[in-house]
Amino acid sequence: MYDLCREQCTERGLEPVKLHKYRQICNQQFNIRFMKPKSDRCDTCESHKMNDEKGVQSSEKDREAFARHTFLKDNAREARQRDRESSSAVLPRSNVSNFYYRRKLSVYNLTVHYSLDKSSYCCIWNEAEGGRCGNTIASALLKVLDQFTQENPTINNIILWSDSCVAQNRNSLMSYALLSFMRAHPHIKILTQKYSEAGHSLVQEVDSVHSAIECHLARCEVFSPVTLIRQLLSVRRNPKLMILQMKHRFSVL
Repeated sequence: MYDLCREQCTERGLEPVKLHKYRQICNQQFNIRFMKPKSDRCDTCESHKMNDEKGVQSSEKDREAFARHTFLKDNAREARQRDRESSSAVLPRSNVSNFYYRRKLSVYNLTVHYSLDKSSYCCIWNEAEGGRCGNTIASALLKVLDQFTQENPTINNIILWSDSCVAQNRNSLMSYALLSFMRAHPHIKILTQKYSEAGHSLVQEVDSVHSAIECHLARCEVFSPVTLIRQLLSVRRNPKLMILQMKHRFSVL
């Protein structure tokens, strides 16, 4: 919010106030509170933490497993930060999340965020077109990648970040889909898949997009997939969300 305020002041040729003044006005005059976004807790880390608090002595096997878990978590975070700072195209993506509406029709959204220009893609389909299996997820990602390459024809190195869900992301269907994508786009020289350590998501950009969508949908009523797409186009994001619709005939696997 403060960044948007600064941008608006700059466009109007005004000097923006400092962050502490902005917080003071929001808290005291508009009754708006600021809080740290919540994050999911890792089962492994929480179990280790509870054992420490209770004074339970972990076995040597458990200590080795936790040490490996911590190493993989830190290693993935460092690799993610290096990719953020590189010139390669980094596309973190999340698990599909479903929306449950009054007409009881599930609509799914695969969100992809492009790190270089901060653009976001939402690939939408309903349960009549497909579910959340690996085949559908891979097809949705290919649709996003096709659109991405059309808009960024000079990109030849892509890094994909996702969570480590085997059923949706980390499987042979996804690998075959990405291989098919590279064959169809020979100018893509390198395509790398990277995964977060289980329980520690490193795709916060996608989480931010989902948070903006949830905040927007909380203020409106949605009765059909068409209405949902119209509302997604109205979500306050800069740049605006790119909405892609999946059709059953698009499935490529």
